[in-house]
Amino acid sequence: LRSMREQLLKQNEELEAWRGNLEQDLEAAQRTQRSLIPAKPPEFPGWEIAAFYRPVIQVGGDIYGWLRMRDGRMLFWIADATGHGAAAALLTTLAKLLFHHANGENDTPAGIMHAVDRDFRSILGARSFMTAMCVALDVESGAGTIVGAGHPPLLIARGDGATESIASASPPLGLVAASSFTETPMELYGGDLFLLYTDGLYGVGQSDDRRLAPAQVAQQLLSAPGSAQSALQDFLCQPATPPSTVVPPDDIAALAVRRLEGKN
Repeated sequence: LRSMREQLLKQNEELEAWRGNLEQDLEAAQRTQRSLIPAKPPEFPGWEIAAFYRPVIQVGGDIYGWLRMRDGRMLFWIADATGHGAAAALLTTLAKLLFHHANGENDTPAGIMHAVDRDFRSILGARSFMTAMCVALDVESGAGTIVGAGHPPLLIARGDGATESIASASPPLGLVAASSFTETPMELYGGDLFLLYTDGLYGVGQSDDRRLAPAQVAQQLLSAPGSAQSALQDFLCQPATPPSTVVPPDDIAALAVRRLEGKN
């Protein structure tokens, strides 16, 4: 019995040491991933830009960003890697590097997405994939161009109360060799808002398996008072109805861009 007790104590000490090392690794990974996610949205006269990120655990598989394109437009992008935790977080690091590299060599959002897809597949083969969507936006005219790869539809909440969704026209990045990418145009007028997000958003405020429809999400965001940032924060942080202690099933990332009234 004494020998068994000593063995159990030793195993417990080893387990505690392993758990401590794991927590340190996750904290380091969390700091690294947080450094990759932009801390503050860009500012443009006549526009409000807001962002939100919440992983299920310390690190997650969602990431977003924005880049100035070579023709002067702004590229807003978001990606959702398969899985959770450290493995998915590594894919988000790769995604950011690939978007930055592709943006420096291409003039169109379709060209950028094609380059990201090509390089992602050349590095990982068919072992992993990620969904992604990007919007190239002219902040002077309000004209935008959307490209989606297996990602949830872009939501548009119009200032007059109407809502629209624009679905992805291509498969997820890395899933199919030599994918083609379709560009879809849009126009934003004063009071309009578009939302890029990951699929964890559909479960916001739900205590069971129900999921919000895209139109419901857009309408709730449009009706929220205050700035785009406060509207996004209030919507994504709302408590479940009825209250629930269930851990959210998926990471959530969202990027909202609103054109202010009178800026047509």
